[in-house]
Amino acid sequence: MSPNGGGTGTKGATWFKPREASMQHSVLRGDGVLWTMDNNGTTWHSVGRAPNRPECWTYEDRFGVYQELASNMSIAISNNNKNNKSKRAILLRLSGNQAWKFPFVAHVRSLVMEAGYLAGYDVVLYIHVDKNTSPKNVPAEFQPLILTFTNQHLKDWIPGTAKFKSVYEHNHIPIQMFMDKNPRYEFVYSVENDVRLVGKWDTFLADIETEYYFHLEHKQPEQDMSLIPDLISFQSI
Repeated sequence: MSPNGGGTGTKGATWFKPREASMQHSVLRGDGVLWTMDNNGTTWHSVGRAPNRPECWTYEDRFGVYQELASNMSIAISNNNKNNKSKRAILLRLSGNQAWKFPFVAHVRSLVMEAGYLAGYDVVLYIHVDKNTSPKNVPAEFQPLILTFTNQHLKDWIPGTAKFKSVYEHNHIPIQMFMDKNPRYEFVYSVENDVRLVGKWDTFLADIETEYYFHLEHKQPEQDMSLIPDLISFQSI
């Protein structure tokens, strides 16, 4: 399956429509009901909507559209962050020695096309390069999305006498540095290189916003919830 229609890679165009899940299930999943481990067997009910999407995805459903790189898809990916007024971004955290085999290429194409082209996010390949690593092996369509940083960049950015050992021990600092140097973004998601999503990124991101604003609308007077969350933690997916 490949994108149909003309299209020039402009966000908001309608030529790109990824495939939907081909199978459905009847299993209720999510946090609608929780049981405690106490002796009374207390039952708690979530105040949010039950995340019940009855979808089962085959590999072909999920990544078939990304197997061949059509010219309009290549343009859309490369131009995703150009002339965009988006205040939200997704950082795909990578190392300079990331292996770019097809399953990973398809994953990144899905991230850019769905979170970027369809949902309107900037998507940045945030690559940690040091020693003998470099982003030269990144496929051509992703090259305009690359932003690199080194340990020295982090050390120079950290204020005062704060100590820095390695990016692995201070994994949050690259994100903080990115936000400081790119103040136009009001919100950023960080995606590690081993994360995979079963389902579409644009749908997933819309579900998160729907759930958050539901709780914002129903919050208690003593609850302090900002219009834009300062932290979202995925405890279970």
